[in-house]
Amino acid sequence: MQAGADMNQLIQNEAKSNGFLDDNEVEFFRQTAFRVGVASSAAALTERRALRRLLERAHAEEDMKKESAVSYLLQLMRKYSYLFRSEASDFTNSSLCSSPSCSSSSLSSSIDLHGNGHATEMFNLRHIKGLSGSMPLPPEELRCPISLQLMHDPVVVASGQTYERACIEKWFDSGNTTCPKTRKELSQLSMTPNYGIKGLITSWCEQNGVLVPSAPPDSPKLKYLRISSLTSSTCLVTNGVSTILFEDTGAKDEAKVDSRVASEKCTRQNSGKISRATTCELWLRVLSKNDDEDCVDEQREVVGQIRLLLKDDSELRNYAGESGITEPLIHFLEMAICRDDVQCQVVGTMALFNLAVSNDRNKKQQLSGGVIPLMEKMIQKPETYEAAVAMYLNLSCLAEAQAIIGPSKAMPFLIRSLQDDGSRSKACCLDGLLTLYNLSLHSPNVPILISSGVIQSLHDVLTPSSPRTEKALAVLINMALTRAGKKEIAANSAMVAAIVLILDNGELAEKEKAVSCLWIICSGDDGGSQTVLQEGAIPALVSLTANSTGKVREKAQRLLSLFRGQRQRELEQLQPPVQLHEVVSQAAAQHELLQQQAEAETAAKMATEPAGGKKPRLSKSKSKRFTRAFTCLLKKWSVR
Repeated sequence: MQAGADMNQLIQNEAKSNGFLDDNEVEFFRQTAFRVGVASSAAALTERRALRRLLERAHAEEDMKKESAVSYLLQLMRKYSYLFRSEASDFTNSSLCSSPSCSSSSLSSSIDLHGNGHATEMFNLRHIKGLSGSMPLPPEELRCPISLQLMHDPVVVASGQTYERACIEKWFDSGNTTCPKTRKELSQLSMTPNYGIKGLITSWCEQNGVLVPSAPPDSPKLKYLRISSLTSSTCLVTNGVSTILFEDTGAKDEAKVDSRVASEKCTRQNSGKISRATTCELWLRVLSKNDDEDCVDEQREVVGQIRLLLKDDSELRNYAGESGITEPLIHFLEMAICRDDVQCQVVGTMALFNLAVSNDRNKKQQLSGGVIPLMEKMIQKPETYEAAVAMYLNLSCLAEAQAIIGPSKAMPFLIRSLQDDGSRSKACCLDGLLTLYNLSLHSPNVPILISSGVIQSLHDVLTPSSPRTEKALAVLINMALTRAGKKEIAANSAMVAAIVLILDNGELAEKEKAVSCLWIICSGDDGGSQTVLQEGAIPALVSLTANSTGKVREKAQRLLSLFRGQRQRELEQLQPPVQLHEVVSQAAAQHELLQQQAEAETAAKMATEPAGGKKPRLSKSKSKRFTRAFTCLLKKWSVR
């Protein structure tokens, strides 16, 4: 292609220049761009955005040659775009036809940036003429890695990278939890203002005669923030012409998508001119076609669109349910299971998942449409296990679904998801636990959970400070509220010991739930209290009352009071009550004994004294002794 050869020649000549653009280069570039169809401000805007994405990819790949070439082309395209100043209104009203998985550049598709022996030197980013022809490009550390523009409000994320606040907020709002530049998972999504970089930006602007940014750049569209999609094959549908990026020249054979469907997708997602009614009508028309092989790819593409568009659009979700999209989706999933088409099964399940999110009516439609038997088949296969578990989690939020899922064949497989053996993702393990929590809210499901072995599985999950411990304790609390669950937990000393261990080493929220669980187990059941006491819960509870505050302390005090009350009742049961008549009888017998002793002592004294002496009287000390004994017995009886 002549345009590609011209561009390669232009890049090679740039390596010999001093880093500034001259009029000849711009004119040569203008002629080449016009030949490949970049003849309007809208087309130029499309190319600039595509080049920015290519520049970001080259930077991430640390490909200095490619980064230099793309940077040079981007500056030429910016200069070329100023030829369309008279079309400023078109600039703001133009709509770009691309998607998260569809990005492009007409120019770049015809340029061999890998060089094939054509070496280029590193482009001097600091001395390129900007849009004005004389403004140097800001240093890379002062530009946002997403928008590639000078930052107005720089913030630092957990990875240490600095971004424009508006751009990184848009990135997070789209559901991403990774750093766009490092691609690593972020421990938290908080943002900290970077006043150091902001000061450097101000200084650089003053030194170079550039206005300090007074506002953030235009809010980037979601499709331009999905940097991770750069690794996939990329395409563009512009005016019915499909173009493949030069990095993906081998992807044409794999991207055999119906051009009509792709065009409708771009129009629907980006132009916003098609109403919800037309969108749903299009979906229903495609899904209602015969289930032959020629229609499978088209239907899979449409179901994928349904999955994406319903994810964040609650109004479209509601309208699609009213339009009757549930039944065709369930039929699509059923046919995919019959064909053993794993890809269609996963896509269809997640489309139904997004359709049912926060919409009880759509959940009920899926239940009545027979989605549970399909999930029972999918959860038994490793390839579709995680998608089925996610679907069960969504449906289990509905009370009617809890009564249906509980007795189904899925229960043992859901309990198996608690086993973190590396065969499934951590998200799947958490989804399974949350599903079991929802099912445990329906008390008739508790015996089924017990018979399926949930106690042992929950015991394996109970580890202090584990992300699943708190929810596992919540499941145990729901089970303990039933007689069968309470009896089963109290009889399992290993489970009680694990709960007591949480009192010593768990997080605050975990300790609160652990105390609540022990309270339910012990209240009204002395057998449960005995098991808890044998596992050494008293020291941990005393420590909580001394060192904790709020609900944890209050619940620990209540549990200790419960133990004291039960102990007092045990002591009373060991000593039978004494009746009043028994006290009187004992006092009379003791009085008679004392009197006999007194008479015997008197007789002995009389025998030893000379005749004619006075008869001695009962001593006062003996009478007092009798009175004290009688009073003591009465007090003893009254205490009992």
